[in-house]
Parts: sequence; structure tokens; C-alpha cells
Amino acid sequence: MLDRILNLIRQKPASNTIAKNRLKLMLIQDREQIVPQRITISDHSNLIIEPVKEKSETGLANILSLKGVRNMKKVFASFLLAMLFSLVFVHPISARSKLFLLVGKKNKSSSFVSTKIKSPLEDYTKAKIAIAPFDFEKKAADMGRLTIDVGTMLSLRLKENEWIFDKSKALQPVADQLAKHKLSPKEIYEAPALAAKIGEALGVDVIIVGRISNMRIKHKMDDTKYYDMSQQAGISGTTKYTLLKQWATIDVHLKIVEVKNEKVVWTKDKLKGYIKYIQSFQAQTPRSLIKVKEDNIVKADMVRHLTMRVAHALYPDKFEDKEVPEIVEKPKQNLVYTGGKPIF
Repeated sequence: MLDRILNLIRQKPASNTIAKNRLKLMLIQDREQIVPQRITISDHSNLIIEPVKEKSETGLANILSLKGVRNMKKVFASFLLAMLFSLVFVHPISARSKLFLLVGKKNKSSSFVSTKIKSPLEDYTKAKIAIAPFDFEKKAADMGRLTIDVGTMLSLRLKENEWIFDKSKALQPVADQLAKHKLSPKEIYEAPALAAKIGEALGVDVIIVGRISNMRIKHKMDDTKYYDMSQQAGISGTTKYTLLKQWATIDVHLKIVEVKNEKVVWTKDKLKGYIKYIQSFQAQTPRSLIKVKEDNIVKADMVRHLTMRVAHALYPDKFEDKEVPEIVEKPKQNLVYTGGKPIF
């Protein structure tokens, strides 16, 4: 049986007559009896699958017997060869994607991801790259450190490139060129030609521009009673907790502009920044003692969150992305709902 399949694959038939007849090998369990399958090829190139009529033991004894094990091995080997035949002859175009499903890497969310993801800057290895100050909306105006942190992270990891970005108020080559040409971060984000003009003045190959919008910081008091069952007192006032939930969201828009051609070669709209805080308080705690995180703390945490998200968007194969939402703070207690289900 195996020789016939191998010969069929070696012949590489020009038509899909044989290919369309999928090799379906299976074990048929009939009254606890495992029956292997035999494949035959007719004169008209059709595949015929029929059970092998053999005298064999039934039930668990057949499986455990040496003969049953041999039959199982043959059927399994035939199944693998059939799969290979289907990939090569039936769907040659999608063969790579099918093989990827067999060897792909699995991530934390149980979905398959490629071990090699193309970076939008992959074609600019050893190039000079500038990171311009982003255009921040009024609510996020004090988050300007984001471009400094992104530039620092990229320059430390990707030393083959030359990175030009503002490092401090005393050392800000990009901002100086913007001031010299009387341009703003908003103008160079909206007009690729103006961005290329600043890039040319800096002597770089590409320039990264960005915009930060839709900054939102909200909070909500959750008066649902949660219980810390690690306490020995049982369900009482000292084990009941309420939660203060606070979250912040923001949108990042990125563009890569090629200086020589004055054109946008890559764009990323609405890269979401999303962080959460979950604080726990004993149920009898006065509301006057329950405080939300101050905006400056939230924005500092958002900058750290976005730094990794932006770096991952530019170099997905070199930087790990942040979870969305990222829970920055959670209760120290092992809190559960009334029925005992953990809240995390």
C-alpha cells in the first residue's frame, strides 16, 4: 500500500484527476474492532478506499496486540503520505500556508503567528533615520517624552542604523530644524513634502512622524462586594472589598516618509494605547479616602506603554508588544466573586 502511494507521488500526474480524489485514511471502529483501510488505483486513475478483511482480535486486545500496533503504524504512515500528496498536488498555491499551520509558532492567545514578521523599516538597514517630535493634542501635550523614549530604545537595540532624534532641551536637532524652517509637528505630519524637507536638512534617508489624539482618562467605582478568602475570618466586614477602576486610552498615528521621493512608504492609523488600574478598598472605607490616580502618573504610565507599542509597530520581530489593555495595577488580595470565582 505504501509503495503504491509513493509511486503515485513520484509520477506527478499532469491532471488533477487523481489529486481531486482526496486520500482519506481513517480508522473505522465497528463494534470495538479497529479496521485499517486499503487504497487501490483503478485503470481510470480513480482512488478506491475499502476496508481490509482480516481476521483480528476485537476490542482492547486487538489494539494491544503486536498485529494491531503494526496495522496502526501502517495507517498512520499512509495518512501522513496522503496529507503530503494533498498539499503538493491538490492545493499547490496554498501549500506553504498549510505547512505553516503544522510548524507555526503558537502565541499566548492560542493563535498561530509567524516567527518572522516583516518590519516596515526592513529595507532601510544601515540607513539614517530621524524621529520627529509628534503632534500632540492639547490633553496630551505633556507626553512629549514619548519620542525621546522611542528613539532611545531603537538606538540601543538597532545599532546598525544612525538615529537622529531630540534627546533633551539642550540637544534637539529635529526641533531646531523645525524652528529654522518655521514648521510644526502638525504640518510635517500632514504634508510628506514638508517632512522630507526636514529630513533632507538633517541628512537622513527616512523620517518618522506621528500624531497623538483622543486622550481619555476615566474612572468608575465598582460597589460590587468581592471577598478575600485568604483571610481566616470568613465572610465578614474585614474580608469584603470594593474596587476603584480607572483607565486611559489614546490613539497613535504613525507615518514613515522617504526623504528622496517625498512619499509616505508606511502608515499606521489608530495604534491603540490602553492601560487600566484596579484598586481595592475594604467595603467600609470612607469615600473621602478613596483617591484616583493623578493625571501625571497616568500619562507617565501611558508613555511607557506606548513606547513598547510604537517600537513593536516599527520592528515587530525585535520588540515584544504590550497587552491591550495593560493592567498597570491590580489588587494585592486574591479577590473572588460571591460564588467563589476569581476576578482575575
